[in-house]
Amino acid sequence: MKNIQEFSKYLVLFGLIVVFGVTNYLIFHKESIIKNGKSIYLKLAPVDPRSLMQGDYMVLRFEVANNILDELKRYKNSSVLQKRGLAILSLNNKNIGTFKAIYKGNKSLRDDEVLISYRLERYRIKLSTDSYFFEEGKGKKFQKAEYGLFRVEPSTGEAILLSLVDKNLLEIK
Repeated sequence: MKNIQEFSKYLVLFGLIVVFGVTNYLIFHKESIIKNGKSIYLKLAPVDPRSLMQGDYMVLRFEVANNILDELKRYKNSSVLQKRGLAILSLNNKNIGTFKAIYKGNKSLRDDEVLISYRLERYRIKLSTDSYFFEEGKGKKFQKAEYGLFRVEPSTGEAILLSLVDKNLLEIK
C-alpha cells in the first residue's frame, strides 16, 4: 500500500512537470513569433454593425478568410479541402496581405509572399482569432479599425493578432 502511495505521488509530480513544461514551451513559442515573426496587415471584412460591439470585444472577420473559403468551395471532393491548411498571401509594399492561392506544399514562395495557416470551422475560416478584446468604453475608437496587424511565423504560417489599425495603418489604442 505504501508503494502505491509513493508511486502516485511521483506520478502526480511527473504530470505537473509535463503540464508546466508544455505550457512554458507554448508561451515561449508564441513570444518567439511575436518577436521574430513577419509583420503583415489583413483587411477586415465588413461585419454587421449591430453585432460589432458586444461589451468589451469586437467580432472580427477578414477578407482573406472569405477568399480562402470561396477557393475551398471550388475543391468539393479534393484532398485540398481539409479542416486545416495553409494559404499563400501576396504582400504589397506596405505588407498588406491578399489571398493568392491554397498552398499545396509543392512550390517555394517569392519574397513578397507569406504562408498563413487556417482552420475550417462550421463553414467559416478562422485564421488566428475571431475576436479582439479591449478596455471597456473604447468601442468607438475601434469602430475605425480597417486592418488587423499580425505576426506570422514564416515556416508554419502560424499567425498572432497583435492589434487593430486604422486606414493609415496606425495602431488604435
